[in-house]
Amino acid sequence: MHWEDDHHLHFEEHGLADHPSDYDDASRRVVATMDLESKCLLGEGATCWTTRADDARGLPAVFLADGPHGVRKERVDALGLASAPATCFPTASSLGSAWDPDLAASVGRALGVEARAQGVDVLLGPGINIKRHPLGGRNFESAAAERT
Repeated sequence: MHWEDDHHLHFEEHGLADHPSDYDDASRRVVATMDLESKCLLGEGATCWTTRADDARGLPAVFLADGPHGVRKERVDALGLASAPATCFPTASSLGSAWDPDLAASVGRALGVEARAQGVDVLLGPGINIKRHPLGGRNFESAAAERT
């Protein structure tokens, strides 16, 4: 199934939209029913990696995962906190230095497929950063316009 088809079905399940152009209207209708506290609660985490659901309005919780160069979905196993198995892709700085938009797009599609397969709604990466100092601790994992 193509992502857009699956996305369309997800919104259709909740009666939100029949066509992608309807998403804005559906969102505005839902937001119009919310007071300030309800809106603020949507930005508050229920857990380290999920947002709060709003069952009264049919808004599900959103699952986020870290992912500068792979889907890092945390789970608890017999030894404690661990990451679910995932592909480790080249860092964004490596992809950027290849100057190959098709390669970067294929990695993006693969990240999306893997995130969806693990039940991740939002992948927090890859990152883009303007590097101001070569000692920046996370420069290696970001695409940027400046060399370090």
